[in-house]
Amino acid sequence: MAAAPLVILTRPDHSARRFAALLEPVLAGRADVLIAPILDILPVPVEGDFSLYQTLIFTSSNAVTMLAGRRDLEGKPAFCVGDRTAEEAARAGFAAVSAGGDVAALETMLLDATPPGPWLHPTGTHQRVDLARRLTESGHRTDSVVVYRQEKRPLSDAALNALRRGETVLPVFSPRSAALLSEALPEGAIPPLVVAISPAAANAWAAPARDIRVAPDPDAASIAATIRAALDPDSAC
Repeated sequence: MAAAPLVILTRPDHSARRFAALLEPVLAGRADVLIAPILDILPVPVEGDFSLYQTLIFTSSNAVTMLAGRRDLEGKPAFCVGDRTAEEAARAGFAAVSAGGDVAALETMLLDATPPGPWLHPTGTHQRVDLARRLTESGHRTDSVVVYRQEKRPLSDAALNALRRGETVLPVFSPRSAALLSEALPEGAIPPLVVAISPAAANAWAAPARDIRVAPDPDAASIAATIRAALDPDSAC
């Protein structure tokens, strides 16, 4: 009897566990799950007073975590890239609204709403789009501050062995993680099924793949549904 497919979750540990909890009822026993982070999220100490800034821009829940509890930002409006980030921001005491999971939609929402400025974009050391620069060039002063770093870590032996051994599925949530995973595939790996959160993440994949599928919406629920559809084509997405 063939072994069940294995979905390897390579997001940072907290995010991977959260996605695993979402994925389990969707898979309904069609695949096993292995958590094997390829990135660690580590805080970057931030000094100074942010009370000048009237509106926050969050493109990652990691940034919310790093700034939660700061009294100089307490209760301020927070425009968030997606629902999950907005939920985290609301729990942290910000007045959060969601753009629905896309940076372009977030930019449009900010330019339409024109909340009080200046604006602050807390971010990680790696960001695909310099959103603060784009917004400033649109006439709205926006500063960015690095509040966390994304540190690469090697794939676990369990993940490497699984990739050599059988049918695997790799969800990728960003272009950077797609590139890192492409580099991390071991010699002799059986090409995995790659499920990407966006066309940019799919385009960043640079290794053999059994197939590459792009989730119709840029969020975790859509990735989960796409994985289920790939494993069971007769299932409803």
